[in-house]
Amino acid sequence: KGLNEPKIITQERVSLKAAVQTLVNYAVGKDYDLIVAGSHGRKGLERLFLGSFTEELVLQSKVPMLLIGHHAQVRSHNGPMHVLIPNDLRQPSSRFFKETIRWVKELSGRITLTSVVTHPVEAVVQSGVFLLAGSWVPFPAYVESERSTRQKAAEEVTQHAKIQHVPCEWMIEDGTDPVAESIVKRAKEGQIDLIAMAAESGPVASALLGSVTRQVLRSAPCPVWIYRVHR
Repeated sequence: KGLNEPKIITQERVSLKAAVQTLVNYAVGKDYDLIVAGSHGRKGLERLFLGSFTEELVLQSKVPMLLIGHHAQVRSHNGPMHVLIPNDLRQPSSRFFKETIRWVKELSGRITLTSVVTHPVEAVVQSGVFLLAGSWVPFPAYVESERSTRQKAAEEVTQHAKIQHVPCEWMIEDGTDPVAESIVKRAKEGQIDLIAMAAESGPVASALLGSVTRQVLRSAPCPVWIYRVHR
């Protein structure tokens, strides 16, 4: 009830990338708000030969995506939706945060903002220095600088959420685990209903962020919402 008649989109070429591009072009042309897709969780040879429609979609889509991975479950409860936003906090005033806060408000949800200051490789740790702004600095100074910068950004995002009457807490953590593993771990421990991530445009940014996003999608205990940030 309340839904329009479904439309089936077809394309002649037997190609994963062509299928994804057909969907993306249609969504952009029709000015769609969201693409919803699932992942079958294929592994090994099956993934090698069949590929992953959802993971290719992460790299190509200009439309926000709601992705439901193989391990994702939708929790049933009466409380507000709990949304986890993992971010490096480089642009706290970006449209991604504004859009996320807007729809979390519409859902009467709450936000946990997390940012992990990843530790450098072991060789750098042993030397005790790290490259920051073109200069080598002691590792503790690097960590302190990163934590301070991200804390200010987190406070800025939290203030915007407060203005919109959206509960928002933040945490800046040190970590040695890969970024994707840290995100999934936090989602499991915090009983998160949805992970919200930003994806930057551009081939290099898409490849790097896409890699993290794909890893999160494969293991996330909940759906993942992805918003494309255009530079």
